[in-house]
Amino acid sequence: MDLEPSLCALLNGDRGWLVNLNTVEDGLQSINPDLTGDPDRVREYRMSNGQIDEFPESWAIARSTIIHALEYFIDHGRPAPFGAWRGW
Repeated sequence: MDLEPSLCALLNGDRGWLVNLNTVEDGLQSINPDLTGDPDRVREYRMSNGQIDEFPESWAIARSTIIHALEYFIDHGRPAPFGAWRGW
């Protein structure tokens, strides 16, 4: 099933996670290739309904990069060519 282009951001402090959905089965997510330390560490994100979800810290990137990527997406309608992305 095709979806309208979308870019979602979850933020917590100075870091966050980006998800680009192309179809239900196809998408991209931000990754942090420079992460050091515990690979199993997670970061919590509070959803608008109050639910708290945890995602790997290895997916979290700098807040400033997220803002820049969101601006790029608004202007161009596609994921930014900068930063690190991983498909699923």
